[in-house]
Amino acid sequence: MQGESPPAVLPTGADSAAAPEPALVPAYQEWLTRLTMTYDAVLHCCQPRLDEPEQAHSVALAVVLGLLARPKVFQYFGLPYSGRIAHLAEEQLAEIRRGVEHESRAPQTSWRELLDRLQRMPALEQRAFVLACVEGYDGSRTATTLGCTEAEAQALLERALSRLEEARGLASGPQDASQDGDP
Repeated sequence: MQGESPPAVLPTGADSAAAPEPALVPAYQEWLTRLTMTYDAVLHCCQPRLDEPEQAHSVALAVVLGLLARPKVFQYFGLPYSGRIAHLAEEQLAEIRRGVEHESRAPQTSWRELLDRLQRMPALEQRAFVLACVEGYDGSRTATTLGCTEAEAQALLERALSRLEEARGLASGPQDASQDGDP
């Protein structure tokens, strides 16, 4: 029926297959726009430095995947965020300069496929992700904002992070370099 609003809580598990495509929460859409702008900027900056245009796409996607490996980096703007991007991009460019076989480094998906997968995250998980990873809310504040218990908020966040990890795994991107000091 036209005009019906979606259920307040999206189904999980077996019921989720029948769930409609989730609408994008405005703050999550803003985050996806930021992620897209990051991809585009890296692509634009790398193209003149590389012989093959496809290498620039590979570098830009690898940078995005590296950011997704450490999602709390999205709390930062300016130099901390840009520094992480530069670090990830320079790692990829150095591998290309060293002659590391392109096929062994290349992500197994495209930017469009990754973005489509991120857009399919259920709305409540989008909200939990934005509150915890972009806004920097702690568990209590996230739960209060979502109108649920801390355990429920934590479960939503864990599912959102699991979806990010699945998307990263499908793309076979760079592993998280947790030992470095970058955010």
